Amino acid sequence: MPNKLDFCAYEINRSTPMDFIEAREYLNEVPKFGYDLGLTSVSRLCELLGNPQERLSFIHVAGTNGKGSTSTMISTILQVAGYKTGLYVSPFLKDYRDSMYINGDMISKPAFAGVVSSAYNHAKRMSEQGVHATEFEILTACAFLWFEQSECDVVVLETGMGGRLDATNIVTNTLVSVLTAITLDHTEYLGDTIEQITQEKCGIIKQNRITVSYPKQDTRALQIIRDRARDKSNLLIVPDMHQYEMISSDFDGSHFKYRGDDMHVSLPGYHQTLNAATAIETVNALREHKGFAISNSTIRQGINDAYLPARQEVLCRQPFALLDGAHNLQGIEALAQFVRSQLKHRHITVVMGMLSDKQYERSIAIMAELCERFIAVPPDHARALDIETAQGVASKYCENTDAYSDVSEAAREAIASCPDKGAVIICGSLYLASKARDAVTKQK
Repeated sequence: MPNKLDFCAYEINRSTPMDFIEAREYLNEVPKFGYDLGLTSVSRLCELLGNPQERLSFIHVAGTNGKGSTSTMISTILQVAGYKTGLYVSPFLKDYRDSMYINGDMISKPAFAGVVSSAYNHAKRMSEQGVHATEFEILTACAFLWFEQSECDVVVLETGMGGRLDATNIVTNTLVSVLTAITLDHTEYLGDTIEQITQEKCGIIKQNRITVSYPKQDTRALQIIRDRARDKSNLLIVPDMHQYEMISSDFDGSHFKYRGDDMHVSLPGYHQTLNAATAIETVNALREHKGFAISNSTIRQGINDAYLPARQEVLCRQPFALLDGAHNLQGIEALAQFVRSQLKHRHITVVMGMLSDKQYERSIAIMAELCERFIAVPPDHARALDIETAQGVASKYCENTDAYSDVSEAAREAIASCPDKGAVIICGSLYLASKARDAVTKQK
């Protein structure tokens, strides 16, 4: 458990602001986890910062899969419509700064250092009083402060984990609550059934507001969403699949029709068209019920322009390399389905690392069955599955397996040894995405 001695190395009551490097090092030393899930620490920190979140309006997004993609589509549409739009996503891929954006621009290093400096003394004093703010709680409070200082019109806010007790759930001015696809994940924190997990996710639904749900929700999850929306007197909107038509999909994105409009989403995969439909219904709710000025052409452009790295992202084409941060069974199944449809008859190498608390055996099996070579790697996280275990699972389904302790080295080697017309698929966790991405793009 954290205490005031191991909270961080910096002295209390700094009189000068931090620079970016100091701010980053400070957050690196803050505990990742606190005593319990809850809102006490983040509420206290935000109160000391003047409750910046109370002067902002939010679209709050929770779910298991598709949160980042759906949030990015919503924020891009709002940005195209002319609204100053904040976006908060997690986890960050490479740098703390890439969790927060305004109108598509990442927070600058000076601005980041400024908001972290503002939070520092308060968080340190709280720690001495026995109230310990975690890394995510401090980062969330800093995001609220930056968005408020920048006078954002609206903020698209992605939960970190769960919903009811997630640090983001101290917000009250929620215009729309969005529930993306819900499946089993983080079971040690959220419960080991779909019903329990959905109850936690539905904790973001506020009284007398609007809720939008992913269209192909598990029936058990959807019933709970319906019940919670009714109990909270919410208008519940679910995209109408009778108004949806899939036209085509490849690694450059997907064409589909929704409510008679031709749409192109640049994020590949059938599931991204369903995320797009969820985003469309969210902005429709904003214009029909909240007075937002958003045209159909703006929606089309926003869906087309939305970009999020490490979501079935093509890193290079010769040899072909695909990076996907799919980190749980549902995400891996979607990735495998897409690979089967788009990369038939190719020699496939899979570079894969997962966290140990995921459904790693079945996930690894799915990808190992697809490939001629499997390379196990460790994500950059304390809960990373050890590479020996991952390789052992993969060897049951693939004859040619390796294990590399360095993600970058594995990615470079996979690219270098990939045969003509072969393909490299890098997947399993967002915590390996940044290193793999840099290794491949710099090599090419």
